[in-house]
Amino acid sequence: MRISWLSPGSFLYRFSDWVYKLIYVNLLWILFSLVGVVVLGIFPATAALFFVIKKWLQGEELESVFKFFWAKYKANFIKTNLLGILVVITGVLFYFNLLYFRSQEGILFYLYYLVLGLAFIFLMMLMYLFPIYVNYDMKIYLTFINSFFITLLTPLWTFLMLLGVVGLYFIF
Repeated sequence: MRISWLSPGSFLYRFSDWVYKLIYVNLLWILFSLVGVVVLGIFPATAALFFVIKKWLQGEELESVFKFFWAKYKANFIKTNLLGILVVITGVLFYFNLLYFRSQEGILFYLYYLVLGLAFIFLMMLMYLFPIYVNYDMKIYLTFINSFFITLLTPLWTFLMLLGVVGLYFIF
């Protein structure tokens, strides 16, 4: 018996199903980020997005993606906003340090490159922050520490993720 290219077992069907699911969950992410007035909604919505994708990658079908997303959004609202506030504060501190050291002369100017390197590592850490948060139930500071060590201990994966982000940037 021949399998049609539109039958449920075909590659095209499975690929289209994944694209549909990703579009749907990203629309939920946008909606819930806006519902939370962007700042207080973006971090819980991002965590909920990762929780949904984790379930899908584990091969579990969700009865209602919306209900699961909403439940995870509510359950993680405070903790993910604390995580997000720390991310924003750290990013702002890096930004102002970069501005300050860039305007200096002499030996202080060279600290600009040190802070730039640390800011780059911080940005790479952000790629691991929510996956670690979703997969492991740990305190916020441990989430940061683990994302830092994973960033440093898996340079190949971090570089490949960076290439993926840059590639997506140029595609979009």
